[in-house]
Amino acid sequence: MYKRIVFIIISIFITLSFSALDFKVGETIHYAGGVSVTLKSVRFAMIDNTSFAENNYILCLLNLYIENNSSDEITVSSMLQFELKDKYGNSYNQYLYNLKGLKSLDGKIPKKGETNGFVAYEVPPEAQDLRLFFDFDFQNIEDTSFFIGDVAGNRIKK
Repeated sequence: MYKRIVFIIISIFITLSFSALDFKVGETIHYAGGVSVTLKSVRFAMIDNTSFAENNYILCLLNLYIENNSSDEITVSSMLQFELKDKYGNSYNQYLYNLKGLKSLDGKIPKKGETNGFVAYEVPPEAQDLRLFFDFDFQNIEDTSFFIGDVAGNRIKK
């Protein structure tokens, strides 16, 4: 009986711990180092490039805002610091083609500076429970993520 109660308490703690690190669109993650990240919006669109059309992949466009209130300049590299995964742990490729005038998130942010921009991923239409994970050198949080949800049920722009 005692072991069962301990197991239940540990299970509840683990569940609460992971859900506490799962942020939603519009929420801001504030880091102790003075950097904050906000997922401003998510939208899905058809891919114009015909090489991907045969896979029926869809673009997942993520609009992010990063504020650097630290005392040092930081560098943002979407390829190295961001990863989109589904509920099964599958990772998806970033879309590296022209995003038709949408600003990239990558670059340097000066101290007391800010930036915003887009990161795009190629995802299948059946992808579920998408989450954007990221890792900055100034913070050792491995499981911080923004919950994006399922592709199905979202309006897909052509």
